[in-house]
Amino acid sequence: MTLNQIITAALERLGRTTDSQQQDEWSAKFTRMVNDGIYDLATYLKLRRTDPLPVEAGEIDVDALPYRCLKVLGVEKAGVTLGFSRGSATAKLKVPAECEVSVEYRYIPNNLSSDTDVPGIPERLHWLLVSYVCAREYQSADENTQRRANLYFQEYQEGKAVARETYNEAETYAFINTGW
Repeated sequence: MTLNQIITAALERLGRTTDSQQQDEWSAKFTRMVNDGIYDLATYLKLRRTDPLPVEAGEIDVDALPYRCLKVLGVEKAGVTLGFSRGSATAKLKVPAECEVSVEYRYIPNNLSSDTDVPGIPERLHWLLVSYVCAREYQSADENTQRRANLYFQEYQEGKAVARETYNEAETYAFINTGW
């Protein structure tokens, strides 16, 4: 889902129209909420990825990674794990190599700003952002509608729990030694 699709779905679930005027009116507020939801999901699920980085003067620059790095988990060169230590600056790590290495790290996706931006979380979790936006919107409304926020927060929390159980696991299963 793109940012625009998430905002449109949230407006629909909130019972509001989705014309361009409504989109413009709610876009900035909902974009902030979507970015908050992405941050929450990324830290909860401890998202990780591996990206290549060049080694310059025995150091890698963690700020050069495509996403915000929370923690470097490992460095590899041609499938061999390398040790690493603190470098000459905060965002630099010393590595015993002089070529490109693969860096595995925990990350936070980049903030969304354009209507066509896609969240940097697994695609199957994008629907949770709609629930998160609805919950936050009802939470900030008048006291008569604040109770509705609980329903959406519950849906969001249940989706997060299921995501944690299945994230990075195989999507198919096989029964072995069943004796049938």
